[in-house]
Amino acid sequence: MAKHADHEKRRAAFAEAAFNILARDGLAGLTVRDVAREAGFTTGALVHYFPSKSELFVAASEHAALVVRPRMEQDEVAYPGLEGVRRVIYDALPRTPEARALWSVWLVFWDRAKVDPVIGKLARERYAEWHGRLARLLGRAQEAGDLSPKADPELLAQTATILVDGIAVQALRTSARLSPARQKALIDAWIDSLPKKSG
Repeated sequence: MAKHADHEKRRAAFAEAAFNILARDGLAGLTVRDVAREAGFTTGALVHYFPSKSELFVAASEHAALVVRPRMEQDEVAYPGLEGVRRVIYDALPRTPEARALWSVWLVFWDRAKVDPVIGKLARERYAEWHGRLARLLGRAQEAGDLSPKADPELLAQTATILVDGIAVQALRTSARLSPARQKALIDAWIDSLPKKSG
């Protein structure tokens, strides 16, 4: 058991190192030597756990999910109706240094997904998870009476996904430099515009 735990700890260290390098230096910085050095191990040890760069990418993505997923799950349970939608979307925005790092890695994944089928599959799984969470929350808001019965939670979830992606690209890849307050204001305006239950 202790040996297994040690292996898991080492894998986690490599995953975190890969994530940190991708966030800081982008794809160009993701070399076996640099990831091994960042994690405090030899290149041989790294290759033993992750024989390919694709596997290292997957591990970095899993590390990112471990950072953000618990927070979303907590807010999904803690806040009912549209407030739950709002809070979970806030969690996804690049409003903090940590969230900006997560998005920097995710944008690298977008590029890799076009040419690497392993990363492409992972990206589709991540989007399916995100879409499912939003659709579930929007459906609950509808059941709670916060949203019109005529609203389509699936369509609204897709709209929210596109909105969040657009905000992230504007904030990280253009001169717009959307402030955290502005990011939240954009989400608030969208949620306020959703069709509400009449009467």
